[in-house]
This record gives sequence, C-alpha cells and structure tokens, in this order.
Amino acid sequence: MKNSKNIVYLFGLIVLLFACKKDNRKAPLLEIVSPANNAEIFQGPWYQFTIEVNANDPDGLIRNVDLKIDNNLICELKSPPYTYNWESMVAPGKHTLTAIATDNDGLSTSASITIIVKSITPSVSTLPVSFVGTTYAICESNLVSMGIPRVSSRGICWNKSGSPTISDSIIIVKTDTGTFASPLSGLQLGTTYYVKAFAQNSNGVVYGNQVSFTTAAAYSSDTGIVVDTRDQQRYKWVKIGKQVWMAENLRYNDPSSMYYPTISDTSYGRFYHDASSSLAIPGWHIPSKDEWQELFNFVGGNDVAGGFLKEAGNAHWISPNLGATNMANFNILPAGDIFTRFGVSGEGVGTIARFMVNDPYISIFDYNSNAATLLIRGTGSGWYLYSVRCIKN
Repeated sequence: MKNSKNIVYLFGLIVLLFACKKDNRKAPLLEIVSPANNAEIFQGPWYQFTIEVNANDPDGLIRNVDLKIDNNLICELKSPPYTYNWESMVAPGKHTLTAIATDNDGLSTSASITIIVKSITPSVSTLPVSFVGTTYAICESNLVSMGIPRVSSRGICWNKSGSPTISDSIIIVKTDTGTFASPLSGLQLGTTYYVKAFAQNSNGVVYGNQVSFTTAAAYSSDTGIVVDTRDQQRYKWVKIGKQVWMAENLRYNDPSSMYYPTISDTSYGRFYHDASSSLAIPGWHIPSKDEWQELFNFVGGNDVAGGFLKEAGNAHWISPNLGATNMANFNILPAGDIFTRFGVSGEGVGTIARFMVNDPYISIFDYNSNAATLLIRGTGSGWYLYSVRCIKN
C-alpha cells in the first residue's frame, strides 16, 4: 500500500515538473532590421529592396519566419539569414510590412512597420508630324522619362475623331527614352487624323499632347512640259507632293549614254553610266536617295509606292505588273539596264526599271511587285548603265 502511494506521488511530481517546464516556454525574439519604419520605397521590379529580420528562440529553434504585406504572404523563410529581396509591385501608398517568427513549440512573435511605396509618372510628348503624304505620314514621339515603374511599352495612337487612346490604332515602338519616328501607312486620301504619343507601365497609360494632320487629296497636283534647251527635246513633268519630277526617262545624248540596243521605242530613254551633273536638264538635277525616298513616302511608302508610280497595263510591262495603277502619273517603264563588261547586253526589259541615284544607290521597280526599293550599288555596278529621271531644283 505504501509503495502504491509512492508511485502516485512520483507520477504527480513528474507531471508537475513537465507542466512547469511547459509553462516556462519562451516565445521567439523578433526584430525587423530593414527597412526602417516609414521607409520610402520605389515601386516596380527595377527597384528591389531587401527585407532583413533578426529572429531567434531562447529555448529552442525558429521553425519559420513569414513575411506579409497588408496580411498577404509574400515569403516564408525556413533558415537564417532571414532576408528577402522584394519587388514592390503593390499600389503606391502606405502599406504594412509584418514579420512573424514561429518556433518549434508553435509559439509565435510578430512585428510590423509601415512602408511607403512611391511611383513616378512617365513623361511623354507628341512632336509635330514630320511628313504627310497621301496614305502615309511620319509621326514622332518623345519619351522624356521612363518613370517608376519603368515604361513597358510606348508608341503613338491615332484616329479620325480626336482624343485617340490605345483602344484606337496604335504603333508600338522601342521603350528607350528619346525621340522615335513612327510611320503610319494605309491612311485615306484627304483625311484628317489625330495623333497622341503614349507610354504605359504597370500603373496605367499616360498620353502626350494631341496633334493633327490632313493627308493629301491626290497623288499628283500639277503637270506640264519642260524643254531641254540643249537639244530642244520636250519632257512631261508632274508635281507629286512638294517635288516636281520628270514624268519620262531622260533622252539626252550624253557621251556616256546609248539607246537600249534592241528597242526602238525612245520612250524608254537612254541609259547612263554615272550620275554626272552634266546629264540633267538645266534647272534640274539627278535625285538623291532622300529625294527618291520622299517620293515613295508621299505615295504610300516603300511597300506600295511601285504600284502608284508604274505605268499601268501591259503595253510595256510583262504581266502581272503587280499593283500598277500609275495614280501619280509618274509613268515608270520597264527599260531594264545594260551590262557592258562583255560587250553590250540588255537585261530585264519588260520586267524591271532601274534608275540612277545621285548617291551609291539605284531605285528599283519590278513587274512582280508593287513595292519600290532603294538598293546600294554593288562592287560590280560599274559595268551597268541605268535609266535617269530628273527632279526640279
């Protein structure tokens, strides 16, 4: 009987000791080291900052440290050091950063601070339209500041009613700061368009000022006749945009020229070895690459300019003479070119037109395309002779 009482006594003592030990468990110690309370932090993935927490357990081990922003878990750390690089993708304003340390006994300690997330609105402006043609225009935008968060896309938007947004027609351009030109194609003749630059980041879209332009109502605005005083030959001319061009190929009998040997039709003109200033009609000149490009832009851009400049039909061009309408009254004919390395050899008549440019370029038009091309003359081009069109000074 006495032994039974001793056993009960010992059991009770053990229970009491364990209970006392349990009651003496200590919660973890916790401190948010960084950032400081009311720290200002920029928003966005480009501006990571480090959350650093000190946590330890006086009578055991730290099981995990949870980090929360406004009670939303962003990270669970299992072992020291208790640090986390956070991208502050929450909305601008005040937010609560909370750290919760839990030990192996299931006891927890929390600490909270306030952080202030800031953003900087991007800055963008719409520049005056630099070029306007018939169905083509070149608009420019200037991204002054990338903002915070950084701009993810930029460009221009446009419509025909005013106050355009990115829900209207848009062109996306590179996201670097600075000025960028954006070509608009497929426009309508004689139509007013409204344009704004825009920049977009994770907070939304900002717009620049609105500019407007009106496309030309016709591909050419005037025609006439010019007489070459050197040999009294008469040439048609056409005004396209701000430029006045010959509407026929040059036929002046320069020592470096010759007729294409298998064609009697002088409307193809003569062929020339280089862009000598003596070739042009007095008061006119051989066009540069930029002047050809301005012509292409005015009638719709390189992708479609050939169609508006080539003679329509198959009187001279071999079928299909793709896209040819001659809406600009420019009358390009497929004279081809001449290759002189091994005698005199004509190439491409009926299928291609190649014009001398007052740069190391030639302009090319093809029977199987409605495009217009400016191509650098290769090392072997000295053996070739090309057609010439003049432009008025």
